[in-house]
Amino acid sequence: MTEDRNSYPYAREVISSAIDQLRKSTTAKYASRLRPWLPYVFFLLKNGRYLPVNRDYKPLGLLDGHWIKYGAFPWLEIDASLVDLSKTAITPKNQFARRDPSVAYVYPDHAIYLFWDACPPWEGSKEKNLYISKVFSVLPSWEDEKCYTKWVD
Repeated sequence: MTEDRNSYPYAREVISSAIDQLRKSTTAKYASRLRPWLPYVFFLLKNGRYLPVNRDYKPLGLLDGHWIKYGAFPWLEIDASLVDLSKTAITPKNQFARRDPSVAYVYPDHAIYLFWDACPPWEGSKEKNLYISKVFSVLPSWEDEKCYTKWVD
């Protein structure tokens, strides 16, 4: 997989910064403040790109409770060529039993879920590490991103 290093900089910036903050978090209370910034799901849009949304199903960073048109956030979209589904599990629609918390799941509508309510990344260090590994299993070319740590040091 190759990518233009300047493509989708906002999505990369937001996700990398949130992951850096999560890595540095020492308490669940602090880590839970990252909820609006951490991807919960990558939704496949009609244009063939993925939109990362938070646990409230809002584009990353949004807290507003109003309805959102996902297509109105092109600067957060991620090209499908950057997404690797080879390490994800395909889940039949409406199947919620016995999920492996170490694997990202893809539903028939191509939504990629990174965590469940029972194991959010702010719960503890095990959940945090599993979450980070799942994010980078889906976006492997972003794993070496370290350029945003200067903002959070």
